[in-house]
Amino acid sequence: MGWGDREQVRRSNGTRSFMSDPARVSTHAVVGTAVTSAIIMGCGVITGLTAARSIGSSGRGELTAIIAWASTLLYAGTLGIPEAVTYFEFAVDQLVREGL
Repeated sequence: MGWGDREQVRRSNGTRSFMSDPARVSTHAVVGTAVTSAIIMGCGVITGLTAARSIGSSGRGELTAIIAWASTLLYAGTLGIPEAVTYFEFAVDQLVREGL
């Protein structure tokens, strides 16, 4: 179902939603993503400073090892998932358009 189909459905029942305007949806999504990313980065800074202060200079190597392993495992855990979601979203959209 493309943007045109959604807009026709919304207009046929007489309601108007900001979802019928792709530019508004895109802007809203970008702003939401930016705010969420900023909050996550802020939390990372706060927890990093707290951890560094609590372990002192003696535990820097351990903290670095923990962060490096956690980041590596997190990255490895998402291998291919964003691409697969994009692919299947497109595939489902194509099936809906073909009426299958």
